[in-house]
Amino acid sequence: MKDVKEDRKGIKTPAGRKLERIGILALGFLPPAVFAGAWVWHRWDGLLDDWATLWGALGNLFALSGLSLAVVMVCLGARPRWIERRFGLDRMLRLHQVMGPLVVGLLMLHAFLRTLKASLVSEGGWRWDFLTTLSYANWTETALSGARIALATVIVTSALAKLGRYFFPFHLWKIPHLFLYAALALGFTHSIIVGDDMLQFPYVLVWAGLLIFFLWTAVQRFLYVRTRGQLYRGVLVEAVPETHDTKTLRVRPKSAAGLLKDRRPGQFAVIRYKRIHGYSQPRPFTISAPPASDDLTFTIKQTGRFTRKLHKLREGTGILCEGPYGVFVPDLERERNLVLIAGGVGITPFLSMLRHIQQQKLGNRVTLIWANKTRKDCIAGDELTGMAAQGLLKLVHVFSREARVKDAPGQGAGYLENGHIDRGILKKYVDPAGASYYLCGPPAMQDFVLRELKTGLGVQPKQVKRELFFW
Repeated sequence: MKDVKEDRKGIKTPAGRKLERIGILALGFLPPAVFAGAWVWHRWDGLLDDWATLWGALGNLFALSGLSLAVVMVCLGARPRWIERRFGLDRMLRLHQVMGPLVVGLLMLHAFLRTLKASLVSEGGWRWDFLTTLSYANWTETALSGARIALATVIVTSALAKLGRYFFPFHLWKIPHLFLYAALALGFTHSIIVGDDMLQFPYVLVWAGLLIFFLWTAVQRFLYVRTRGQLYRGVLVEAVPETHDTKTLRVRPKSAAGLLKDRRPGQFAVIRYKRIHGYSQPRPFTISAPPASDDLTFTIKQTGRFTRKLHKLREGTGILCEGPYGVFVPDLERERNLVLIAGGVGITPFLSMLRHIQQQKLGNRVTLIWANKTRKDCIAGDELTGMAAQGLLKLVHVFSREARVKDAPGQGAGYLENGHIDRGILKKYVDPAGASYYLCGPPAMQDFVLRELKTGLGVQPKQVKRELFFW
């Protein structure tokens, strides 16, 4: 075991984190804002002279906005650590998924409006060939053809990504998804050769910045993929049953643990297991071991095909562990009164936190309110009961499908309740004075608890730190 002390390096106050997030968001949405302002400044005179001019200019605006937001979207998908540390990977990928349809819509509008302009100018009916013709007679025609190929690539890969989450295996949509890098490169080439705005100020300055940032992101992602096997390679040393449908996988790094050795309690890793040919698709799981542990443990409930395969892995199976990721991390020096609220397997980040507090003897006041269907669903139940008996936490079990139970005050093994985590239970067990709230569980459970916290204790949703299920 490593001798790890509570490390405040990189931990910022909530106000500091908020300022950093605002700064990054402003940086991401500054290019389309600048483009919109410059478009109005340069295009306003003569914009309404005729319909062809108006539709063509609007098409250019949509292209400028769509391509600049596409750079942001690709950057989020590349998972740069300097952004992940401030927002968390869960929020980054959720925003990435939301931005996809927006970017596709803007680029399709660009293509439609430019086709409409060409049709109005030609006066020969609708110019479908403007959307479909591939010609390489000169640089302009080549750039236009490249843009048509890029648009088709964006539409197809985005559709595959959306449908793939429900109907296709991961590898069938993820590999084509990587063609977005090539599509974006074609888009930049098209805008430089064909666009009549690019050489004007401030377009050229912002465009150059976006191009440099895109190339930097692509190179960083390429280098990361090339080296991740050496940085995060481990081996499964045991799989310990926790409940009837949950196991804890213990992974031991084959060599240096890389960035994972600097993890903090509550963070997660993205793992792949070794197959005959390469590695499996990636999935995120919380690291339930404390940061002082040389091994990584992942407490995983069987919920589908991928987790069933994980439960059947044999000892010695190779595991790739990428991370650490996540900002669902308490500041244990500043936050002395912790209220942890978990639903089912949502206990896993709290196991890491509690084990860390116990090992380092930090002395934080902890109230853990944990919802399960029955006692059989309790993960690490004996361990948590032991912590409660030692006075390390106030443990409250809430069972929704258990025979009627009564609380057991003063017995040292925790308290028992029936039903759901509602305002009555929260008011009964939570001391709100200086409390920091952490919530992890299924989305519906989180929404319900947030409402109960607000109505029962006056705790606003923004005061509650949440771990989001996102993959």
